[in-house]
Amino acid sequence: MSHPDVYLDKVINGTKADLDSFLAFFLWECPSRMIPDKEEVRRWAEALDKRGPEFESDAATCREFVSGNGA
Repeated sequence: MSHPDVYLDKVINGTKADLDSFLAFFLWECPSRMIPDKEEVRRWAEALDKRGPEFESDAATCREFVSGNGA
C-alpha cells in the first residue's frame, strides 16, 4: 500500500467488532492490489497488543499473516 499507516488510526481506535470485520477484509477478502504489506500488518499487531487482552486474538491474527501463515 502506498501509505503504510493509512489504517493505523482505525486499528488504534476501532471497536472490537469493527476490527474483526476490518481484519477479515484486509487479510483475506480484499483484492490483491489492496493487500497490506507485512510491515504495515506488523504495526497493527503492535498497536493491538497495546490495547490489551480484548484485542489479543486480533493481534495474533496479524502476527500469523506476517509470518506467512495467514493469507
